Amino acid sequence: METFYKEKIVVLGYYGKSNIGDDSYCLSIPLLFPDFDFTFTDDLSKAPPRYDYLIMGGGHVIDANFFDQLESVTAPRLLLSVGLPAQEDTRRPVTGLIDKMKRLFTHICVRDFLSY
Repeated sequence: METFYKEKIVVLGYYGKSNIGDDSYCLSIPLLFPDFDFTFTDDLSKAPPRYDYLIMGGGHVIDANFFDQLESVTAPRLLLSVGLPAQEDTRRPVTGLIDKMKRLFTHICVRDFLSY
């Protein structure tokens, strides 16, 4: 019997917070990509020590709480189904956001036309 390595992907977002939109990703993403091993978390300190990719999303994860967790991530990082903030505030800064996102992530997929 042949065994193969399933690449590990950590998905960082508001998971396990009784938000049906975000929590639906916990069901749908593994169905769409069955050859990968997914861990969904809101805190990277709870993630496995080693993983092959990091996906950050969906929803409003563009804030300091999530960006600050990315400092030590060495795996390729992707943004999936995110909404960009419409106005400046301390948790979700708009100024310089696009440049920061391009620096931190290899791929970016926004969730709506207004965020594009």
